[in-house]
Amino acid sequence: MNSDGTYALNDPTGNLIAAYEVPNYALLLQATKTGPNHDALALVTAVDKGTISTATWAGHGYNYMQFRTSSGGVEVGSAIVDAQGNVSVTGYWPYGSIGQGTGAFNIGNFDASTFHADPSGTFLTIAENNGTSDYVFGTPNGIFAVDTPNGAILGLKKAASKNFDASFAGTYKHTRRFITRKPAPILAQTIPRQAPPA
Repeated sequence: MNSDGTYALNDPTGNLIAAYEVPNYALLLQATKTGPNHDALALVTAVDKGTISTATWAGHGYNYMQFRTSSGGVEVGSAIVDAQGNVSVTGYWPYGSIGQGTGAFNIGNFDASTFHADPSGTFLTIAENNGTSDYVFGTPNGIFAVDTPNGAILGLKKAASKNFDASFAGTYKHTRRFITRKPAPILAQTIPRQAPPA
């Protein structure tokens, strides 16, 4: 473990250079040899493997973050899954307001029939209209990750109430990284944060 909270990695290929654990949620890794030419930086997200189905998320709400590889970077929003597994989404996508004609705020939905469980029971496949597929992975603690041709989506189960709950928020660290292409150094600063008192 490094002093900034990242894991010390010894990848003989030089691809994985840093990792940070979000306790009980995910492991985030910094990779340097990704993309078609094996020369792009990427954030790799790993979640605990769990058995999932459409029913895993039915009747719950989630906050999500989408990290696109093209078409505008980040989107944040809310996804509600009804008892039948149908999904309604509201999101904020800043890029949508820049010459896209769609606006920064969007609303959409899709039905559970688009989800297909893999025989392993560990992921779902969603067929997209353009012939590609998204792969949905779930965790035992209610997190989901979606691997799409245009990046990744991470979803966290919403708290039961909008009121602050210290047991749900807990504590966290904020790590700020400035990353440039190799062989330049990585500068990291970790700032410990505490949740406000209840």
